Amino acid sequence: MARLIPHVSIDEIENAGERDTARSLVEQLPEDAVVIHSYPWLDTSKRGTLSQGEADFVVILWTHGFLVLEVKGGEIGYAPESLEWYRIESSRRQTIKDPFKQASKSLHVIKDRIRAEAFPAEEDLPVGYGYAVVFPDCRYTGTLPPGAEKEVVLCTDDLRRMGTRILEILDSWSRGTRELSEVEARKMLDALQSTFNLVPVLSRQIDDEYDRLVRLTNEQANVLDMLDRHRRCLIEGVAGSGKTMLAMERARRFAAEGKRTLLVCYNITLAEWLADSVRADEDDLLDVRYFHGLCKEMCGEAEIEFEPGEDARAFYHETSAELLLEAINRLGPRYGAIVVDEGQDFQPSWWMPLEFLGSEAGETPFYVFYDPAQNLYVDELVMPELGEPYLLKKNCRNTRSIAVKCSSLRNVEIETHWAAPEGRPVTVRHCPDPESQRKVAARILKDYRKGGLLANQIAILSPYRHDNSHYSFFGVDRLDAFPLVDSADELQARNGVLFSTIKGFKGLEADAVILVDVPNPATDSYFTNNDLYVGASRAKHFLSILIRDDFLETDD
Repeated sequence: MARLIPHVSIDEIENAGERDTARSLVEQLPEDAVVIHSYPWLDTSKRGTLSQGEADFVVILWTHGFLVLEVKGGEIGYAPESLEWYRIESSRRQTIKDPFKQASKSLHVIKDRIRAEAFPAEEDLPVGYGYAVVFPDCRYTGTLPPGAEKEVVLCTDDLRRMGTRILEILDSWSRGTRELSEVEARKMLDALQSTFNLVPVLSRQIDDEYDRLVRLTNEQANVLDMLDRHRRCLIEGVAGSGKTMLAMERARRFAAEGKRTLLVCYNITLAEWLADSVRADEDDLLDVRYFHGLCKEMCGEAEIEFEPGEDARAFYHETSAELLLEAINRLGPRYGAIVVDEGQDFQPSWWMPLEFLGSEAGETPFYVFYDPAQNLYVDELVMPELGEPYLLKKNCRNTRSIAVKCSSLRNVEIETHWAAPEGRPVTVRHCPDPESQRKVAARILKDYRKGGLLANQIAILSPYRHDNSHYSFFGVDRLDAFPLVDSADELQARNGVLFSTIKGFKGLEADAVILVDVPNPATDSYFTNNDLYVGASRAKHFLSILIRDDFLETDD
């Protein structure tokens, strides 16, 4: 029994003549034969114009070639005086197209397509091909009209021996051709079936989702209008609630009031990104620093040595703040307003020197933005005494699907706005070895590239540094068509896809994030649920998580 394409029940074919022809072909031809029903085509051979048509059947036999069949069911006749074909319906004669010309036209269009796509180096096809016309409800007598020969006519009696007749007709059309190899046969079928795919343009999806998320972010910015009467305030927000954007806007508003303002965070990369967004007219009044950079800068001005000793952890956690306080004692306060982002990463001892940086200690406008769930460094979270925190509960950075995944990873509630875009589902893949990690990551990057994403819209985040030889991406400087870069400057210059640690990318965001080499937080002493939550929440529109240990439900 031959294979019918499309794969439907023959009884579902509406045209009775085509239905009977299909049944005869499928039941009588060998199982390796392919019968394509109702094959549409467009002829582009005439420059500047298109003509369309349809072959009722294309029959493929690998040992013989292929045959195009035109089926004319019902009561069919030919008028020699006018050289016209007709059909009798309701006792009336209706002119129809010449079926032999239709079959011939379909054959040549289909033949040209197969040759161009499957055998481009051949002048003609290396396989037999031809056409025939089927009259499933008629027998013929007399002399055939011009353009028709008995070898290419199939009538109602031929339906019972269709398998034999198809082979006879193809033999009649034989041009000394050969049997196709399996590879050639597959190419021919692929040329007819086509591999047409509509690839979603991810960049267009991002544009649409971005517009909606910006509207939500602007809604969050209204919070600042309500807080204007509060000069000192704690703002606690979930991941994606717009804390960094709000911190920048609050600092800008203080600077617009004529106050020299400090915007300080923990992450050096975030500080660089924020500093790049400071406008020229704000430069004299708005300083952006990361905490330890601020300490080193002021100690340099005060001629105080700032070098970690043997215990680097103690130096950066405690000693650096003490040295900053000493520098302030020598240099004096310098800021009329202070805004802190990533406050959950600030050690308790850091708050005092920051307060003394203000021109009116204890009274200087002071804002702290933080998220306890993103605490990666502080043993005991302590915030300055600035009153009850104002809560930002709604996520306005991530699509709903990413926000829901972040909620489940950290077991915290993240409320999304009712109008937030749903977005693509988060994908989780189990890749237990370096080879599978690299292979899957490259495939995801390829999909992003096909979807129109640029290199600087994508970040690959890992718990481990790129130069750590124990993990999957050591020595890898390119995936798919993208170079891997490790600095925000190269990312901004669109030189490649950023490869960063999760901690190093903290406070930043990317349209698409691939988390790689993710271990089980329950069994890895270095990697925690907070790390996983922070990494996942960096993704705005697309998120893929490649786990080393099988601890999350996967899409495999």
